[in-house]
Amino acid sequence: IGMQRVKEATVEQIVDVGLTHSGVGQKIQTVGDARLPEDLENVAKRYKVGEALDFTVEVDVMPEVPMEEAAYKGLSVEVEKEEFNQEAYDASLLKLRKQFADIIDVGEGVPAEEGNQLVANMDGFLATPDGEKGEPLPAVAGGDGITIPMEQGKFMPGLVEGLSGVTKGETRDITVTFPPRSSAPQLAGKTAIFEVEVLEVQRRELPEPGDKFAEKVRSDMDWAELDAKLKEGVQQDADEKMRQKTLAAFEKALVEALPEEFEVPETLVENVSKERFAMMLGDMRERGSSDAQLKELVTPENYERYKKISRVQVVNSIKGNFAIKHVGIQQGLTVPQNEVDDEVMTLQAQAVQRGEKFKESEVRPRVEQQLEKTMVLSWLESQGTVSFVEAKEFNPEEVLGATPEKLAEQLKADEAAKAGE
Repeated sequence: IGMQRVKEATVEQIVDVGLTHSGVGQKIQTVGDARLPEDLENVAKRYKVGEALDFTVEVDVMPEVPMEEAAYKGLSVEVEKEEFNQEAYDASLLKLRKQFADIIDVGEGVPAEEGNQLVANMDGFLATPDGEKGEPLPAVAGGDGITIPMEQGKFMPGLVEGLSGVTKGETRDITVTFPPRSSAPQLAGKTAIFEVEVLEVQRRELPEPGDKFAEKVRSDMDWAELDAKLKEGVQQDADEKMRQKTLAAFEKALVEALPEEFEVPETLVENVSKERFAMMLGDMRERGSSDAQLKELVTPENYERYKKISRVQVVNSIKGNFAIKHVGIQQGLTVPQNEVDDEVMTLQAQAVQRGEKFKESEVRPRVEQQLEKTMVLSWLESQGTVSFVEAKEFNPEEVLGATPEKLAEQLKADEAAKAGE
């Protein structure tokens, strides 16, 4: 093995033992692992068996927030107004009109088109390697007298497209491939053949907005009342967005109130960046990205690029968490345990309903942190002032910490410098 290798292995153990016995972890709150600023090889060369060994260890330390009440009490923020979402109103109205539409048979020999609906008997079979019907699919993937809206995305990809132009009494075999993430996990990614017997081709005649339509929704309602209720629902959504924007504005103001010398440990920046990168990939998978596409993104170069682009957001998020915790302690703000329990139980019930795994040990700390954050920011709001202003043009520099052009130049320069090493 060689004496140098033995010495290096010995020094590694000495460092671990020395750090443990020093009690550093008990005296200060550290972040991440301790590290040697000097190369292990050089320490090993200095080491002589039976003699004392001096070495220096670096470790990131949780910072203390140097902020008094006067710095954060009475904050003033500007919040952009949230305009009434006409598109959301129109979508809600259209959904309600579709729900109470009149169903009319198109007649014999009239081909089905997009926007129609079919009443059909549908039997599914796994496709054999040679493209023939094989083993029958579970009943969840078919049935008798089911309604098939002729709208793309309502069923598995390819089914609606394959039924375009079908007529009453016609039977078609449609080959489809279930998506990677399916409501029936046992069928995910598998190719199947559906035998569809069309019993009826129907069109949906949407009612025009007015009193007759309102009476369909509820017998004692007129159009003015229905219109008001639809607008109320959209306005509630706008009010909630305003609420979240207000809390976000106070968090931003709180971070800006921190002293310039307040810094966060680089280890925390690294940890949060990794978590966000993983969450981004998870979201992409939920939206349908394949494992092959995600694998192409998971490279050291892409991660470093992501970390640089998101650095300002990550650092501000960490600073915000420290400052919010600090204010909560100073003001004695504590979330009641029953509120945490209720929220955890709600999330657990939702996970069970979706058939997902639920780990309370992971969820509870996040729930506590979010509820505490909302409580502290609401307190800051009660002690501060809010001015509502017209929406401004989006400025990416506020999010990225630099213009996109400058950030792109910096990334390019960093990559060039790394390539030249």
